[in-house]
Amino acid sequence: MEDDKIYVTINRIQAMSSALSSMDIYSDQKVLGSIRNGKKKQFFIPKNTKYLYLKEYWSKSKKYIISHKQVEINDGMLTLYIVPEGTLNPLRALGITSMPFVLTDVYPY
Repeated sequence: MEDDKIYVTINRIQAMSSALSSMDIYSDQKVLGSIRNGKKKQFFIPKNTKYLYLKEYWSKSKKYIISHKQVEINDGMLTLYIVPEGTLNPLRALGITSMPFVLTDVYPY
């Protein structure tokens, strides 16, 4: 593995909401790729990357700020999960304010 890169694994947890569409994964405004429901993707990102976020159609998720201390502990590797968030806000459920999904480093189930 290269010293100036972080190896990121992103797992999208299977969910009925937005099951048929794919989400784009961004790193500091640069698209890394897309991920479908229930799938897993791996990427190399530069070590100076500050955050990751998701985008689907017109809506964006909240940013996941990369903790470089955590990455150093895990030998340059980072595992993230895309988890649906329950919301009572109808604008958020439609993705108008922000996506009802979150990028997290904690396994949800």
